[in-house]
Amino acid sequence: MKGKAPTSIITDGDRQMKYVIEQVFPEAHHRLCAWHLLQNATSNIGKPKFTRMFRDCVLGDYEVGTFQRKWFEMVEKFGIADKRWVQDMYERRHSWATAHIRGKFFARFRTTSRVCAMRVVDSEDNGSYFIHTVSRYGTPGKDWRVVAMSDLSEVRCTCMRMECFGVLCEHIIAVLVLNNVHEIPSSLILPRWTKDAKVATV
Repeated sequence: MKGKAPTSIITDGDRQMKYVIEQVFPEAHHRLCAWHLLQNATSNIGKPKFTRMFRDCVLGDYEVGTFQRKWFEMVEKFGIADKRWVQDMYERRHSWATAHIRGKFFARFRTTSRVCAMRVVDSEDNGSYFIHTVSRYGTPGKDWRVVAMSDLSEVRCTCMRMECFGVLCEHIIAVLVLNNVHEIPSSLILPRWTKDAKVATV
């Protein structure tokens, strides 16, 4: 790492490890390993249907409000509100739920969404910028907002995948397709993905 502290760390649920990371790397973002979480869900609850719903809460690309609703619906469905493991997981949700760790770079995708499943259902012209509403086919009510300057010098999406993973999300790509953009704007390519990345780092 050439003397640089890591910005993101993924570990299992060991609390001692969490304490050490906070002491040694106070600026690092700490995320719990999804695989270990699912294993723990299976061993603590022992219901395949619960594990599938829990996986959706862990990896689902949701707004915080949607995550909250899904979580409590799941807990009520299985009658596990009094389970200590369930309570502990909810208390630690900021270190494992995708909904709560947006804007923190972990260098990997957590969804298998395809751009072809996205469509722009509304566009609002605000003069110097547009607000596009993007929706997934067959999933009413699951919308994302893409704000784009008229010249595409700046584009942001409410899913924050650019901030989290450093790559374009399918919502922004849907907007580019709508505008017949055939080349990804330079504003949407982070320096670390270019051939000049090493030079910039030095």
